[in-house]
Amino acid sequence: PPFKMALFRLGDERFFWYFCFHHIVIDGYGTHLLARRVSDVYTCLTQGKPAPKRLFGSFSELLEEDEKYRSSERYQEERKYWLDRFQKTPAQATLATRSARDTNDFHRITTYLDKDETSRLLRAALITGSNQSRNLAALGMAAFAAYLHRLTGVTDVVIGLPITRRPGSKRRLVPGMFANVLPIRLQVDGSTDVRTLALQASSVLDEALNHRGYRFETLCRELHLKGGAGRWMSATINILNYQYDVRFGNARGTGNNLATGPIDDIALSFYEHHNGQLRIDFEDRKSVV
Repeated sequence: PPFKMALFRLGDERFFWYFCFHHIVIDGYGTHLLARRVSDVYTCLTQGKPAPKRLFGSFSELLEEDEKYRSSERYQEERKYWLDRFQKTPAQATLATRSARDTNDFHRITTYLDKDETSRLLRAALITGSNQSRNLAALGMAAFAAYLHRLTGVTDVVIGLPITRRPGSKRRLVPGMFANVLPIRLQVDGSTDVRTLALQASSVLDEALNHRGYRFETLCRELHLKGGAGRWMSATINILNYQYDVRFGNARGTGNNLATGPIDDIALSFYEHHNGQLRIDFEDRKSVV
């Protein structure tokens, strides 16, 4: 099935609500909307109040909006931008020993930075600009690019950045699959310092965000890449700046992501928490050496 849910009771006051969706159905922000809707309805029912009116937007309107985009000059401009950037296919930079992907075929290491450590990291990321989420993405991409260059010797590195692709208030009210991946292409060698690489990542990211509408899977089809980006985009950086912390009546619920989907080689995810902490997940495939 495209989704499944289960409620586990561990005690009178402790429950785990598990839900899993295929990414073709919904993106991470969409699951956040669903969790908030369930918590709002539950809270009203426990207080003897009628369930609040559903505020989800119209999915059909967004489909019409997307059709207009695909027939627009903007679409052709963004298509040209991405095809020009990847006219020459990057070299392989994979760390894996086999190509098959499986959602269960990964290791994960999770760490939590306290408020002081989080503050220090965010200050370090200020070298790339003033936008917090964008700073983390640029700094993370720079670190991954240097890491991949060190292990593979490849100087033309591509880092994937998942984005919500939800411009405007309408898209932010519709649960669904609107996420896209921006392939950020960086040049790195042994003489590149951290600041230079981070600023390069920030500059390329700014350009890419201005062309975010063109879908990554469409680019892969146009480049005749079987199975997506293949072996040349082996790392991804994911910034999740929405919180799953919700309330069910008087009980507080804390979200915990178990998996974000198949991993090409390595992935780094940042989660902002309500208490000022930053959760960082480092994931790699079991076939990565």
